[in-house]
Amino acid sequence: MMFNSIKVLILFVNLSLVPVVIAQETHIYISGSETMKRMMIRLAEAYMKKNPNVIIDVKGGHSEKGLEDLRTHKADICATTKPPVTTIQEEMSSFYEEPLIKKVIATEALAVFVHKKNPVKQISCEQLADIFAGKITNWKQIGGKNAPIKVFRMPDLSGTSQTFQSLLMLNKKYAEQMPVKNSSQEMVAEVEKDANAIAYGKLSHVTSNVIVLPLQDCDNLSVDKNFYPATVENINQNKYIFVRQLYLMTHKKTKPEVKNFLDWAATEEAQNLIAEMGFIPVKSTKK
Repeated sequence: MMFNSIKVLILFVNLSLVPVVIAQETHIYISGSETMKRMMIRLAEAYMKKNPNVIIDVKGGHSEKGLEDLRTHKADICATTKPPVTTIQEEMSSFYEEPLIKKVIATEALAVFVHKKNPVKQISCEQLADIFAGKITNWKQIGGKNAPIKVFRMPDLSGTSQTFQSLLMLNKKYAEQMPVKNSSQEMVAEVEKDANAIAYGKLSHVTSNVIVLPLQDCDNLSVDKNFYPATVENINQNKYIFVRQLYLMTHKKTKPEVKNFLDWAATEEAQNLIAEMGFIPVKSTKK
């Protein structure tokens, strides 16, 4: 009995000396575009399911908030819808010279829409810019009925508003005292109940009660002035221009798991999730 007890004790001591490896959790903080928040939460949930030792926290707001959080290292990843990537580079380089990783993970189609009973079925770039600048105020000025145009826009910090101004406003400014709505859903709701309204927003949020207007390429250097509806084919062929790319940005010197997440966001699995949410996926670079 004594020898047996000694053997048990020795075995217990030996087992207690075996190192136990406990996997450490990695936290990833994502901040930025409110438009991308729902998509980022969906991607984060899928990634955490595959990688249980990774915890991803997603916060929305707007692109500028994400850029600021990335700059101050409050966020590991900035989700941004700001249209030109050169603008992002200029903003970040004005803060410091740290290199950045930028990845396009999706494209979002935007739309200009009117009430379904509005007889106006297309508007030129000049007419559209003049409507939002307050120079055209009645539908009869562009072939519609004799009725005042009710115009709605989104806040200046909105990525959707910035894209609209960049691509369709021809360097003109919004008219003063124009009603401001905070989301595409609110913009659609206003047009649904007002036959004389016009607004813009995300294509994925429009309903059967509004008409999405075909658009021209508003670049003065473009020779193609045809009107193109918002179809995936026209978007892929760069004929429908009211679109924006959705970016993920991080520091070049960052946690390995952050880079792994960015790489995964370009895979077929992640891109399928992105497509399910109404965005246009980019070509998969990994299986």
